Amino acid sequence: MDKKTRQTTKSVQTTSSVWSILWLLASVIGVAAAFWITPDRVAEYLSDDGRLSYRLEQKLALLRWAALLGPGFLFFAGSSHMRKRITVLGGLAWLTAAAMFIQTNYPNNLLAHPKRLARAFLGQDLLLKDYQPVAALKVEERLVRKALVPVINIHTHFERTKDVRTPKEMVQIMDETNVRLSTDLDGGVGERLKERIAEYAGAYPNRFVIFASIGMENRMTSWDYFYQVIDGLSQDKAAGARGIKIWKQLGLMWMDQQNRLIQVDDARLDRLWSKAAEIDLPILIHLGDPSPAFEPLNGRNERYEQYTYFSPEWWFGSPSYPRPAEILAQFERVLERHRKTTFIGAHMLCLAHDLGALGELLDRHPNLLVDLSAMPSELGRQPFTARAFFIKYSNRILFGTDGNPSEEAYGEYFRFMETQDEYFDYPKYKRYNAGRWKIYGLNLPYDVLRQVYYNNAAKLLHMPPLEVESEIAQEPVPAETLPSHP
Repeated sequence: MDKKTRQTTKSVQTTSSVWSILWLLASVIGVAAAFWITPDRVAEYLSDDGRLSYRLEQKLALLRWAALLGPGFLFFAGSSHMRKRITVLGGLAWLTAAAMFIQTNYPNNLLAHPKRLARAFLGQDLLLKDYQPVAALKVEERLVRKALVPVINIHTHFERTKDVRTPKEMVQIMDETNVRLSTDLDGGVGERLKERIAEYAGAYPNRFVIFASIGMENRMTSWDYFYQVIDGLSQDKAAGARGIKIWKQLGLMWMDQQNRLIQVDDARLDRLWSKAAEIDLPILIHLGDPSPAFEPLNGRNERYEQYTYFSPEWWFGSPSYPRPAEILAQFERVLERHRKTTFIGAHMLCLAHDLGALGELLDRHPNLLVDLSAMPSELGRQPFTARAFFIKYSNRILFGTDGNPSEEAYGEYFRFMETQDEYFDYPKYKRYNAGRWKIYGLNLPYDVLRQVYYNNAAKLLHMPPLEVESEIAQEPVPAETLPSHP
C-alpha cells in the first residue's frame, strides 16, 4: 500500500470516526431531550400554576419531535461515511428509541399493534365512528307528539343553528306540539334587537320572546363601548327585550385588550350584573361545558367521538383553558355579590352529570335557576336520581331545547319528560353523539311538569300561571305507573 493510499484510508477512517462521534452525541442528546422535556416538567419551570398555554404546548411537541428526528436525519446523511457495524447498531438503537418514544406518548398508534394495522390495511377493522349497533331489546314505546300541558321554551336559537325556519313555520310546529311561547337568545342589542323583535314578536306578539345578547366572540376592544352597551339595556328592555343572554366565551375564551382572560367574577363586569337587577331582566348564562370537554381525548373520555368527529371545536382539554371548577367558583362569587340579580344556568349549569353538586348550588343561591336544554343525554341515563332532583327542585328548573326544534325534536323531549320508556336514543344523538349510551323516561308527575314546562318561566316573564284542569292536553299518566325513586 503506497503512501497516498494510506493517507486516503486514514482520512476515510477519520471522517468515519468524526461522523460516528457526532451521530452518537446527537442521538444521546436528542433522544434524552425528547423523553425528558415533557409538558409537566417544563410547566414546573415556566408556569406558576403548573400548566402551559396551548400554543406553548404545541411548540413543545414540535421541539420534542425535532430532538428525536434530528439524529435520524444526521444518521442517514452520514451513514455512507460511517463504519458498517456502527451504522447497523446505531440505526437499530435509534429506531428502538423512536419506537419507545411513539409508544410512550401515543400508545394507541397502529404501528405498535401490527395485527390491527394489517386489519386496517385490508379494510377488515371497523372504525369506532362506523360502529352503530342496533339494540335487540324489545320494550314498550310511547311516542309523545304534544306536551301534556302548555310549554314555554326558554332556550332556543332562531338563527344560530342548522334548523332555520320562518316565524310562520315555527308557529305551526309550536301549535302541533303545545308550545305556547319560544324564546330566542340571539337578539343582539340596539337596532339589531329591534329588528329581531319586529320580525318575530311583531308578527306573533304572544308566541315569541326575544332576549338581548351581548357578543363575546371577539377580544374586548373597549370597556367604554361595553359600558355603553350595558347602559343601553334600558332602551333594549323598553323595545321589548325580556332577558339577557351571556355566552360561554365568558370565563373560557373572552380576552381583554392585554390578551388576558376575562374571568366571570371580574369586577369590571359588576356593572352588567347590577344593571340586570335594576331593570328586572333575568340573565341566562352559559358557563363552561360538560366535564369531558376538559379531559384528554383518549380511550377514557366518554365523549371521545363527539370531540373528535362531530364538534372538535367544543373540546377545551388544553391546559390553556381554565378548569370547570374554577369557572364555577368565579360564578359563585358573582351570585353572592349580586343576590338581587336572577341568573338562569344554561344546560343545567353543565352539571347534569353531578346533580348532587348542582343541588347544593341551588340550595346556597336562591337567585339561581337552571334550564334543561340539551341535557336529556345526561339526565336520562340516571332516571331515578334525575326524577328525584326534578321533584325536589321543580320550582327552579326551566324547560328548554337549544337549537330551533322540529316536531320530532319536541317529541323526543316530551317522551323523556313524560314517559317511563326504557333504553332509547336521546335527542340529537345522531347529530352530536355526546356519548354511547341510551336514556330512560322520567315520567314526571303532572304538578312537576306544570312547573317546569310553564309556570317557572311564566313567573320570570311576568305572565300568569296555568289554570290547572283547563290546560291539560291529554290524560296524565296514572300515579301508580310512576317508577319508584329515592
